[in-house]
Amino acid sequence: MVGKDELSRALFRAVLRILPLCSPFLLADAIRRLGIEKLVELGADDALTFFGMTLVGLYLVLKLTDRRALVRRCSAREFVAGTATLACADLLGLLAAKLILFGGVASSGGGLGLGFLWLAVVVAPLGEEWFFRHLLISGFRELGRRLKRRPSSYACVVISALIFGFAHLFDPVIKRSLQHIPFIAYSGALYGLGYAEYGLASAVLLHALGNLSVALLL
Repeated sequence: MVGKDELSRALFRAVLRILPLCSPFLLADAIRRLGIEKLVELGADDALTFFGMTLVGLYLVLKLTDRRALVRRCSAREFVAGTATLACADLLGLLAAKLILFGGVASSGGGLGLGFLWLAVVVAPLGEEWFFRHLLISGFRELGRRLKRRPSSYACVVISALIFGFAHLFDPVIKRSLQHIPFIAYSGALYGLGYAEYGLASAVLLHALGNLSVALLL
């Protein structure tokens, strides 16, 4: 017979897995209510496609990632406080990028698409953080062990952040130049710190908040 504690934990895990799938709609509704941007409506076919992509991505990330790497050994208070601090640092970097690269002028685009928001806030953070943080950082650590050099976690974070920055030069959706790389690498370093200190869940959350901030700021 299943105890109340086990049932509560199972329900909590289910909510954590379902929440990312619903977050784009919740965020879009909040933005619409605040009148920040005019959102382009998402059709039923597109919603099902994005829902499927998110579900498959979430399943693969959970299946291919060691549970100890998802959330490091820390209390919930440490996780929230540390992730929030890194998110604030990332927001300051994004504001600096807006002022330096765009002169503080807001974007005059034709509206923020819900599909783009979904990709930026859910799909991209899941895939990019699993690759650039989990796969690369753990790969660099393993390579160092084989070479008997034991690279520090911070060195692996920096290398991963630089690769993350330069990889955005080949983004097929948003065209970027070399002047964008330092700001992107800065964000990547913060996501890497979140991964190293608190786990992949922190890095994904930071990336999602960062992309949402970019969508609203630019």
